[in-house]
Amino acid sequence: HIMYFEKSKGFPKNFLWGSASAAYQVEGAWNEDGKGVSNWDTFVRIPGKTFKATTGDVAVDHYHRYKEDVKLMAEMGLKTYRFSIAWTRIIPDGDGEVNPKGIEFYNNLINECIKYGIEPMVTIYHWDLPQALVDKYNGWESREVIDDFVNYAKTHQNVEYLHVWLSDGAFNHCECEECQKMRPSDWYMMIMNEIDAMLTKENLSTKIVFIAYLDTIFAPKVVTLNNPGRFTLLYAPISRSYTKSIDENTTPVP
Repeated sequence: HIMYFEKSKGFPKNFLWGSASAAYQVEGAWNEDGKGVSNWDTFVRIPGKTFKATTGDVAVDHYHRYKEDVKLMAEMGLKTYRFSIAWTRIIPDGDGEVNPKGIEFYNNLINECIKYGIEPMVTIYHWDLPQALVDKYNGWESREVIDDFVNYAKTHQNVEYLHVWLSDGAFNHCECEECQKMRPSDWYMMIMNEIDAMLTKENLSTKIVFIAYLDTIFAPKVVTLNNPGRFTLLYAPISRSYTKSIDENTTPVP
């Protein structure tokens, strides 16, 4: 890394210094203004699963204090804010009607960022799956989730670049013999191909960024990506970071 900075003369002028959060970590207001129940809302209520039975019901109350929070970011000199949108705040039951109060909140948050010259970087999914979809068909374990996810993503189609957070622990793997031959990265490729097919069918040119963790840094064994131009993959291992556009031999570059 030292050699890189010696040769590159530091960060580029347009480098964005910023901060990041996830909806469940910061928003609170877990059951306000029409928001539905997520898998996290359910999980934290299982006895013994969290330290001293803590929950994200209130968190740092970002839902009510976002103006104060964004102002503090501006005072710190941040130039970008990566936040996630709670699926359950937009479509409370995962596959039903859109909640206008949820749209209003995130529009207000984006406008507040722009007001202070902070570029909003939107994550449309950060582990908080609607509990209704878990109850209905076991969430990510079923292919039915793909149609529901695409339908949810389409509510954000005016955003040019969408960031999608997924990890091996974010969905359940099928236990059949065929699927057991796959690496976690094959699962990502399979999901991305399904999403690409749905977006192509709707004639949407949306670009998507996947941010994946340590268990996906190996090249997939079975599945290849049909439309690599639509996707960029950011690797985020525990100790180091890799960034690379996806191609059919996706591997991290140190």
